[in-house]
Amino acid sequence: LISTAFTAAVCALMYFGRTYLSNLFTDDEAVQRVIHATIPAVCLSVPAYATLMTLFGACRGANKQAVAAAGTGVGYALGIPLGYLLGVQLHWPLPLSGIWIGNAAALAIGAATAIAVVSTVNWSKCEPASAIGCKLPFLEPDANLG
Repeated sequence: LISTAFTAAVCALMYFGRTYLSNLFTDDEAVQRVIHATIPAVCLSVPAYATLMTLFGACRGANKQAVAAAGTGVGYALGIPLGYLLGVQLHWPLPLSGIWIGNAAALAIGAATAIAVVSTVNWSKCEPASAIGCKLPFLEPDANLG
């Protein structure tokens, strides 16, 4: 819930502050217009990226990172051609926005895969880190504290 709220806040700041952001980036009005027009497509990538990066850690903890990585690979195998088609070939909705939409699609496929992996793991059967020989200093009692 916290990550969803944070992601929504980041997207809202990017979207509603896109004129300010474009002015910070450059004085060139043509570039500012492109940035202003492209930010909505960039915002589409943020939720999927945040979900994917968060759940990659959970997949790693369950030793299922290969499945999540494969799903991300499939996402990019589909998203890159989609971005090329939308942005370069069709110029839809704008050339750069089409490329960002392809990126958002790739991330969404990867995030959906990671969600599926994390949702199907039997977490009660996962070994604690200490049981498999991992030493995590932040979990060990601190001798200096008494």
